[in-house]
Amino acid sequence: MGLTMQHISLTNAMHALAFATSLSLAFLSFDKSLFGWHPFTMSIAYLFIMAEGLLMAVDFRSLDGQERVGAINAHAAMQLRAVVLAGIGGAIIIANKVRTRGHLGAVCGRTGGPCSWTWGQVKGTPGGS
Repeated sequence: MGLTMQHISLTNAMHALAFATSLSLAFLSFDKSLFGWHPFTMSIAYLFIMAEGLLMAVDFRSLDGQERVGAINAHAAMQLRAVVLAGIGGAIIIANKVRTRGHLGAVCGRTGGPCSWTWGQVKGTPGGS
């Protein structure tokens, strides 16, 4: 399955759109505070790095053999980078809450996190509805 010029142009446009959207959102929301790092890291992680990983997955569908294995590994590494950056964004929120409000010491803060995590695990299971 060969790549056409139309496919290459569309792929390049999607790369550019993901890059421009993530950086514009990141820089517009960054206010040099601790909290400002949260939307910065999350927008780069989800809108750019994960989008790039998704585009990589589309491209390796036409590959075979070791070339495909290498492309799959590159895709996995890209997605792992996004998860790490998103984790950093989540840690920033926790650090900001602890530093500014003591929110995690309140009942809602102590129960909300575990409940949200549990709900995410239940909804994220394969076949879950």
